Amino acid sequence: MSQLPPNNVTLSQSFENLSKDSRLKRLFSPNDADTCALYLWLLEIKMGKNNREYRLLYGWVIPRSSEIPSQWRSFNSLTEWKVTPHQFRIHRLNFYHNGNVIFNLTKHLCEGMTLGQACEQIGIPQPNEQFKQFRLAISVQKIYQSFTIRPVIFLETSFSTLPIIAQLKPPTSSIDGVSAFVGSLFRLDKLELFCQSNGEKLPKVDELATTCLTHLKEETGLDFCNADSQRLGNLEWLCFPAANQEEQSQVYIKTNSAPNQVELEISPNVLPTGMSILIRCRAKNGGVIVLDECQVSQISDQASTSVSFQAQEQINSVIVTIWIQKFDSANWEIWYEHSTPTQWQLNLNLGQSSSQINLPSNWLTEFAKSRIKKRVEKAQKFNQVNYEWLQIGGKNVEAWVLASQKIRYFSQKLFPAQSDGYFFKNGWVENEHESGRLSFFEWLQKLSSDPTASKVLIIDPGLCLGNCSCKSRLSQRMVTNN
Repeated sequence: MSQLPPNNVTLSQSFENLSKDSRLKRLFSPNDADTCALYLWLLEIKMGKNNREYRLLYGWVIPRSSEIPSQWRSFNSLTEWKVTPHQFRIHRLNFYHNGNVIFNLTKHLCEGMTLGQACEQIGIPQPNEQFKQFRLAISVQKIYQSFTIRPVIFLETSFSTLPIIAQLKPPTSSIDGVSAFVGSLFRLDKLELFCQSNGEKLPKVDELATTCLTHLKEETGLDFCNADSQRLGNLEWLCFPAANQEEQSQVYIKTNSAPNQVELEISPNVLPTGMSILIRCRAKNGGVIVLDECQVSQISDQASTSVSFQAQEQINSVIVTIWIQKFDSANWEIWYEHSTPTQWQLNLNLGQSSSQINLPSNWLTEFAKSRIKKRVEKAQKFNQVNYEWLQIGGKNVEAWVLASQKIRYFSQKLFPAQSDGYFFKNGWVENEHESGRLSFFEWLQKLSSDPTASKVLIIDPGLCLGNCSCKSRLSQRMVTNN
């Protein structure tokens, strides 16, 4: 059996500390009634007939009380694809048991054991033969270099980060409307997942990584292609304190009683009776804070706990945060946070598509080559769509909100966003690799499918001299031909 080197005590101790964190208590419980699900997504790298290696792409441990301790189950999560001389495949392994068993299993993996050895050590069923060889890294020392324990963090809901630019969004909870506590065995050298043992990149590494991240996004619902990419290679313990066993939120935010009122309700038996809670409600109207209050309450006995907040004007978005005070502590700890827009009015832009029409161009017919015939045909097909604006419900908008919107739209017109037009560096010149005219029509076709488009601005530096100009507009788009 592999032993931890002296300098790896920190990893072992940190993992023990993580298992004792009260916020994750449910996930490390030795009680068989507190069943958890362990999911492992493994990348299989195969060379030759019997040379296989398995790498952890991602894993999570989540509450699953409806399940009973079971055998390992394996699924061919993504079928095999070949990139000479390798063959790749993604498997998903599922295992259900109490949290303490899963903790001990992971601890042995951190000590350098294979999955088969770890299962044997704690006396639980073995996975299929091919997965027994899976290990976190090739040696205990490599495990120490590649992994660390990240202490518990609090993940917001996806709605809470809506106003943030996509590139700046943090990781979010995997359940809509329910925040989460997460502790993790965090992989530091994530890019090595796509490297060979000698450190060189695997063939077509970008395509490999794209396939893996896209598939993880589809399987988990996490945004591995953006904010959640930092979770690649991790094994995470996720606890959802405000959710029931069916992963449904037990905190209800109601904004439909009155335009300026927010009501909050916590279901019974979610928190201990008599526990003190601090509830904060921040409400906005037109992006401006119109209410920011806190209320202290106590959890009711066998009944829902309800509070309400009222602003002096209408509300169009709200964020609610709940802190709890444990009976043996004077501190307040965050327990829940969620933001949501109000739903007093629904605006729809309905599009009715007519039959497809062909708009042939002599430009393309004359110069198109046979090898791009299909592209030429596709570029000349357009779908005409008629859009109709529909409003459902509604409310009277305050005068100051309307005035603010008008001046904002005016300032945006004076200082428009950067154009997202297309530059044709080769003009209309036909060459072996690209047809400039075809690319132009493909670009124009793409614009025609934009429901916000009305006109196009085309500028040719070679022609736009004096009165020789052709102008029309499409939002802030521009195409130039040199």
